[in-house]
Amino acid sequence: MKRKLSIFILLALLVALLVLPVQAAELGYVTDAAGLLTETEWTRLETMCGSISEQYHCGVYIITVEDFADYGEGDVYEVTYEIYHGYELGMGDERNGLVLLLSMDTREFALFVYGDEAEYAFDAYGQEMLESEFLPYFGEDDWCGGFEAYAKA
Repeated sequence: MKRKLSIFILLALLVALLVLPVQAAELGYVTDAAGLLTETEWTRLETMCGSISEQYHCGVYIITVEDFADYGEGDVYEVTYEIYHGYELGMGDERNGLVLLLSMDTREFALFVYGDEAEYAFDAYGQEMLESEFLPYFGEDDWCGGFEAYAKA
């Protein structure tokens, strides 16, 4: 009986280990690891980013973290790059998309754009214009307002 129980527990652990990496490798449009948003705000932003992503065939992502250094090596932009590619964000064969990462410990952010169509739409000037839409909200600690401005722009 002990042997059967041990084998059952071992098999259950193996199945759990196989399932967890798949679940961990998925991010939604909005990932609020820093806990800045209420559930209602998160739901509204997730729906908004999903709709925009589907409409324009370009993934629109928001990620908040306490400390970006916990997620990779380098500066906030390099870590955002690592997250984008590590989680295979983006849409279509070219994985077009843009992600806004906000790190609360240093109040740093990065805007990463990937894919020919996304890079065409959000060239250096486009990124500056986009930042001018959401940064004033961040300056007032209005995180949800800033994320909504980012998504709408």
